[in-house]
Amino acid sequence: MRDLYRTGLEDRHALPGMVVSIQPYGDQAANWQPHLRALVSAGVFNRQERVAPLGVPPAGVAEELFRRRVIRLLMRRGRLEEDAAAGLLSWRYSGFSLHHAIRVEPDDTAGVQRLCRDLVHPPLALGRLTYEGVRAGYRGWRGHPLTVEASVRLDPMEMLARWCQHLPPPGFHLTRLYGTYANRTRGARTRCAAAAAGRCGSSRSSSDPAVIRKILQHRPRAEARAHGPPTG
Repeated sequence: MRDLYRTGLEDRHALPGMVVSIQPYGDQAANWQPHLRALVSAGVFNRQERVAPLGVPPAGVAEELFRRRVIRLLMRRGRLEEDAAAGLLSWRYSGFSLHHAIRVEPDDTAGVQRLCRDLVHPPLALGRLTYEGVRAGYRGWRGHPLTVEASVRLDPMEMLARWCQHLPPPGFHLTRLYGTYANRTRGARTRCAAAAAGRCGSSRSSSDPAVIRKILQHRPRAEARAHGPPTG
């Protein structure tokens, strides 16, 4: 998204903001379907935190760029041979898809909240789970594209195994911040603002008797606390 937004911009330091949720589960009874859901700013921020609104890149362009980046990443990590990568790139249907038709206006607070809840919703909704003693059932959000079935009934242990496949490894973050929303970027802005405020402000020397007296007068006094007798 950073590279797509920067296309044609003179400011090479401008950044979009993005919140990404890694979701390994799908809508059909929490099946294994890893995908990303992202909340992306409709524009970029410069170093002065001014926003430049931009149109969202076409879905096909973003999808193709993402596909090529993933294949290149797999090659770089030794998980994909060059011939296999060339074969994947030659496919008519890439296996990747991107949907970006959902828009939220700046003053639509309720819409932003719904999107944020959707980003972090868990794979299991207790209201869709049933148990009849020997079989566990779960009703998905929608039917499977091939079988059209919207629910599944399994042995309880098999159902637990299905849920456990979505548990992330220890220390693995499912929600991540990028661009101008990243912690590092926000921290840098805070430090720059503090440094600018320090250059513009003024202070009196701590050796000034008036300053020392004022500090001591406003220093909170420790209150005596009751305690039991010493033991030993």
